[in-house]
Amino acid sequence: MQYERRWQRIFRVAAWWNVLVGAGGLIAPRWGIELFYGANAVSDDLIARLAWGDFSVCVLLFGVGYFIVARDVRKNHGLVVLGVLGKAGVLVSFPLRFFAGEATGWILIPAAVDGTMAMLFVVFLARRQRLLK
Repeated sequence: MQYERRWQRIFRVAAWWNVLVGAGGLIAPRWGIELFYGANAVSDDLIARLAWGDFSVCVLLFGVGYFIVARDVRKNHGLVVLGVLGKAGVLVSFPLRFFAGEATGWILIPAAVDGTMAMLFVVFLARRQRLLK
């Protein structure tokens, strides 16, 4: 039971992280774009604004998925697999953008957080048999 509660807390933290980051991207898009990509990245281009909004919604929806997993960590492991893939994508792509000079150093923070969560999720998936006993 303690093992299950620990993972529920981890997935709640992941859920809140994603919900807050996704909501932030929707509520204050200009601020987020400037923070992560610099003032020159802010644009009135409709496609750029839509892409940022769509990305923010996806991040928020992943958070909803982690809340679903946290409710019963014995179920919905497919959502965790998707989370590993999404967070691994952030871990790789965000630093690449920084090293290419396309993003500010602030982008390394979500890369580190998501990378840590991806590793935790892999551990969770590898040990999930303990939950079924």
